[in-house]
Amino acid sequence: MKDKNSKYSEKNNERWDILAEMHSGAAEKGTAKYYDLEALRDGKTSLFPVEIAELPDLKDKRVLHLQCHFGMDTISLARMGAKVVGVDYSEKAIAIANKLAEELRANATFIHSDIYKLPDLMVDDKESFDFVYTSANHMLFSLQLFKSVLTFLSNSQILTASYS
Repeated sequence: MKDKNSKYSEKNNERWDILAEMHSGAAEKGTAKYYDLEALRDGKTSLFPVEIAELPDLKDKRVLHLQCHFGMDTISLARMGAKVVGVDYSEKAIAIANKLAEELRANATFIHSDIYKLPDLMVDDKESFDFVYTSANHMLFSLQLFKSVLTFLSNSQILTASYS
């Protein structure tokens, strides 16, 4: 029998799968207010000016992007010179992100994972990240998660959360 959290997690994942298709579909049609794929395809960034202003120089840095949805911000970070790994809970979002990154030849890879399980998934990854990024009202929900995310950071960089 599944526990209460497992049931919640499953429902949350279903919701994000639906949202990934809705958001990317609206973006493809040009009807999404927030997701402007045409601009991204034209080489523009999906990041807000306030986010860009707060970011360090990402050239040749390894960036971990948590809750990346279908990859627009991940690709924008990659265009700033970073090698980016985007992580999202929605398998459908990751599939869309992979197609978009391939289409745009972005230096980004994507992992489907619950961020709480990410440290176990990436245990063999010997490299740490120079920067961890999360945006658009995605919060680090617990000290346990915050601590696990810090394990991915190299000693010289910071963790930034943007609440746009």
